[in-house]
Amino acid sequence: MGQAEQTSKAKKSAKGKSILYLWTNLSLTRQGTVILAIPLTCLLITMAAWIGTRKNEDFTYRQIVHTQKVLRTSDQLLNALINAETGIRGYGLTEDQKFLVSYREALPEIEPTLQALSQQVQENPEQSQQITELKLLIQQELDILAKTLKQIENDFRFAPQAPRLGALVEQGKARMDAVRQSLQDFKDAEQEILVRRRTRLNQARFVNDALLGVSGVISLLGIAAALSLYRQTEKQMLRRGDELAATNRILATANLTLADRNKELDQFTYVVSHDLKAPLRAIANLSEWIEEDLDEKLDEENRYQMNLLRKRVHRMEALINGLLQFSRVGRRQSTIETVRVGDLLADIIDSLAPPAEFKIEIVGPMPTLKTDTLQLQQVFSNLLSNAIKHHHQSEGHIRISEQKQLDFYEFMVSDDGPGIAEDYHDKIFKIFQVLDSRDATENTGIGLSIVKKIIESKGGSIQIESEVNHGTTFKFTWPQEE
Repeated sequence: MGQAEQTSKAKKSAKGKSILYLWTNLSLTRQGTVILAIPLTCLLITMAAWIGTRKNEDFTYRQIVHTQKVLRTSDQLLNALINAETGIRGYGLTEDQKFLVSYREALPEIEPTLQALSQQVQENPEQSQQITELKLLIQQELDILAKTLKQIENDFRFAPQAPRLGALVEQGKARMDAVRQSLQDFKDAEQEILVRRRTRLNQARFVNDALLGVSGVISLLGIAAALSLYRQTEKQMLRRGDELAATNRILATANLTLADRNKELDQFTYVVSHDLKAPLRAIANLSEWIEEDLDEKLDEENRYQMNLLRKRVHRMEALINGLLQFSRVGRRQSTIETVRVGDLLADIIDSLAPPAEFKIEIVGPMPTLKTDTLQLQQVFSNLLSNAIKHHHQSEGHIRISEQKQLDFYEFMVSDDGPGIAEDYHDKIFKIFQVLDSRDATENTGIGLSIVKKIIESKGGSIQIESEVNHGTTFKFTWPQEE
């Protein structure tokens, strides 16, 4: 094996010397031609690629404008339908003819707006199918509105308790709800398309900027290299020193720029933490004072609304804290220390104070790592907190184990909770993604995003294994030593 490696190295060395010999024996003119041809060829290729990406950027931008137009048209259609429905109901309640103005003005708008929307999405089969279904729903809603108007005009009064009219009103409401839901589904799909297209646009712009930068650098290097060939051989080392100094200056400038950006981000973090959270606390306090001052005058509904207001304020504060934590991942100077994972887990479990019915099992002795304690604590705290908070029963079992892998440890956090459908395995790591209603469970949707970002900043990875009604297991890798 040793002889084979030596033979391979000898061949590479001989090949390198042969190339150097051929290069040094070329005339200055030919050397100059080669040096100029290489950057010029790269420049031409880069410019061709830039032109292609520029066209792609323009096309993507037109697609974004088109998607925004589709969203505006769908909003216009919904507004026309709402105006028509509102006009009929207002007329039925008051017998005032002026309410029929909005109904009669909305009717001529609906058909052309729907037709325009259909034409705008005709190249999207899924959206076109949804528009076809929407047309049927809208036609049914218009028929019900017309029947309702006729019934009102016959009775000269609007009486939902009347069997025939009440049925029409209920049918109209149900059909309008269906129209709204269909339009919302349509808009959600368009919003997803818009997000994807904006992502492509940003990528295209980034590629454009990068290609322009590469083109400039290649051109400058080509000119500098061509001129340097006509200098004396003894000046070559000086030239290389100058190039190295220039590179160092660029790196120094880049470091200064990066430091300035970090200072700006820190200032922004301070503003968010202070100038946004302080008014939120004031709102929560003010709601409590109002409730205390009006103690006997507030009914149960108003008390519920006050509590809901404070819950929303606390949720917003939690969102701000989560965003601040997310923005700090990877920017904070890590403090490396010896961490006994078993002791760390015991402290975390104690701080979470799980219900007595919950059993948290730590399998086997946990390893000792040289790592950032705070970030490892954030990862375990989020995973354990989620397992407790989202469990569907009063009793639960959480199991923590580990397995050594080369330079990493793989940790596993398993629970016997409700499980997560496979469709959501990737989505749960995206920021603001929650599975339950935010009013049902106080959750910001940032925790798992922070977990993933921390783990990946350490060179590790995280994955989920779960089925509905069969619990969930999170597996993540963490370096043994940083």
